[in-house]
Amino acid sequence: MGCVASGMNMHRSMCAFALLAFGVLAPPAFATDASVGFQCCSYTPNNVRILPGETVTFTGAGGADFADMPGSDHHPLHFTNASIGDQTDASTSTYRPFAASGIYTWYCGNHGQHAGTTVSGMSGKVTVTTNQPPTADFTASATSVASGTEVTFDGSSSHDPDGDIASYAWDLDGDGQPDPGQTGETPSATFTNTGVTSRAVTVRLTVTDNNGDAVGPESSTRSTVITVAPVPGATPPPGGGPAPNTGPADDTTPPVVHLALARSLTVATKLRVTFTTDERASALARLKVGKRTARASRDFAAGKHTLTVKLSKAIRRLLRHRRTVTLTLAVTDDAGNGTTLKRALKLKAR
Repeated sequence: MGCVASGMNMHRSMCAFALLAFGVLAPPAFATDASVGFQCCSYTPNNVRILPGETVTFTGAGGADFADMPGSDHHPLHFTNASIGDQTDASTSTYRPFAASGIYTWYCGNHGQHAGTTVSGMSGKVTVTTNQPPTADFTASATSVASGTEVTFDGSSSHDPDGDIASYAWDLDGDGQPDPGQTGETPSATFTNTGVTSRAVTVRLTVTDNNGDAVGPESSTRSTVITVAPVPGATPPPGGGPAPNTGPADDTTPPVVHLALARSLTVATKLRVTFTTDERASALARLKVGKRTARASRDFAAGKHTLTVKLSKAIRRLLRHRRTVTLTLAVTDDAGNGTTLKRALKLKAR
């Protein structure tokens, strides 16, 4: 409805009031930079990463809302950081801006880990940072060896896209913990096997960058399996008991990965790569645009996840007009088995 010019002051006042009221009541426009869906009993995803000043939108599915009352459909939204306001009404969607770097944890007031009862999946976190995590990578002089063989490892291919690698931590004995003193770039270890079957040792490298914002230094882990053959002629122990020191059973099954990404996309400063994996794994996404490459990597549990690839100004300039680019997603499980998916995308930067 428009306002018509009138010689009467009352009419002019009413028109001005109506326009002002409309401006106040209209919902604000904002850019949704990350989205989280929720219902009983999970947040999807439950771990998002954004830049300072960006927002996260929370939206209920299947009738789920934020009402602060008992029931499987009611999920009052709370943040452990008091500076982020809670949402406890009957609405089904809300958003929160995050101005400062940091890690912000949220949870469902009825079912989350900070509530009286805990339901797995009813909590999550927002990581707000300009930092790009490091990528752990290494090679081994051999991955299938005889008992008593020394293997040398080289972690110099690890890198940090916006800083430096500050530390290396190696697990060379396969117990899942960093080995004391093994903090160099090129360590070595001797692998033995006193059993009668092959022994599999999962070697891990964790690198940490020099990020100095409120999120602090960030880390990345990569693993590979060293298969150690038994000593020739080794016999089982007397009495038919189990052979000593046989190590974990060999895992030779690569993770099952599904990539959920449209073939034609318009992006701003980053590309979000959504995928699922059926087991815990490290994921590395590489986006090749002409002669330039953007990458991102993280460790994930089994489930649905999003990996965010930040696009440099140079790459965005190349994407001013829609063009075909190549996305490679490499997912490697803790046993060193990998699945690699490639997809040609038509990408344009706005």
